[in-house]
Amino acid sequence: MQNYGPKVEQWLLDEESREKKSEYNSMDSAKLSEAEMENRNLRSELVEAQMKASLLQTQLSQKRKEYVDLCEVLRTYVFLSSLVLLDNFLAYELIPVQPAISKAMC
Repeated sequence: MQNYGPKVEQWLLDEESREKKSEYNSMDSAKLSEAEMENRNLRSELVEAQMKASLLQTQLSQKRKEYVDLCEVLRTYVFLSSLVLLDNFLAYELIPVQPAISKAMC
């Protein structure tokens, strides 16, 4: 640099400093803008994931209720089948077996 005097030298240094700050500010502004866009995208993805999780939770609750209902139906069926088998067994055991002769007489 040529010697223009202390005031001019200071002014030139200040101008250089302002230009660098301006460059940094524009780079910071671009980074900030990029970060804000990424933040918006992430928030959107989060909301979508929360909605999907809520939907899956509802479906899981519905399937759990269906399972409980089917278990109850199965228990009822098994119980009723047991009663029918028991009834048949008892009916068979309680019917007196008549001798063949008495049947032939009729």
